Amino acid sequence: MDENTYFEEKETEDYKEFTKLNEDILHLKNVGRTPQLHHTDASGLTKDGRVINIELKQRTFDMDTYNTLYIDDHKCCNLLMDFVVLKFIPIYINFMTDDTAIVFNLSRLHKRPKITKQRAYSKGKQAYEYNDKQELYIEDAYIYKKDKDNKYKLIKSGKSKDILKTYK
Repeated sequence: MDENTYFEEKETEDYKEFTKLNEDILHLKNVGRTPQLHHTDASGLTKDGRVINIELKQRTFDMDTYNTLYIDDHKCCNLLMDFVVLKFIPIYINFMTDDTAIVFNLSRLHKRPKITKQRAYSKGKQAYEYNDKQELYIEDAYIYKKDKDNKYKLIKSGKSKDILKTYK
């Protein structure tokens, strides 16, 4: 499988899972995938018409494995620049192997992410990469888990009162 096919399949899987989370929890309107090579994976509108930029990530481990999750520097920067300049709400969603979704609103973090350099194997590129990352703390996230009916339910709130709100 070539690199483009691999990444397209993964993004399709991510978007399918995001659609389920949106249906069960977020209730965003006008949700859609962003064009190929765009710096985010999806976007939508809140009930009050605010634009949300969404980065999706599929993880190959369970929620309880780590107390932090990484986001690539360039993805974090793009999401936050769109927030600062365009007022788009920056959401980062991680889907874990244990049917858990960990959701960060990057405009509402309470703890400064730790900057780190990480070596990781890219299945799509079939090579190791060294990337600068921001290490996000789980305490800032909202955590949702699928129940026996395959519906996402909130199991832990982040420190902010509403995952889709931003500071004024």
